Amino acid sequence: MGDINNSYQGSDVTVVVKAVLDYFLPRGLQNEVLFMEALGAFKSGGASPENYYEPDAMAPNIWTLDLPDVPDQIFALLMHIAELPEFQLK
Repeated sequence: MGDINNSYQGSDVTVVVKAVLDYFLPRGLQNEVLFMEALGAFKSGGASPENYYEPDAMAPNIWTLDLPDVPDQIFALLMHIAELPEFQLK
């Protein structure tokens, strides 16, 4: 198992979501609209306010992988992936 780089924060949330999508979907999500929907599912899965994801957010009001609601966000993203129509998974 590899180590998790928990230094991702703020706007790096897109990197985290893209990495999860690329892991589970062979070609990722090629459509920007579909990616934004997945990003929205991830963000809605936690309790972090929208301003936590801004590039200029400052600690302690910033999203990081260390927040306690990150597992809920990952779960919400996985549920979103599971609900994608089959044609998007090919």
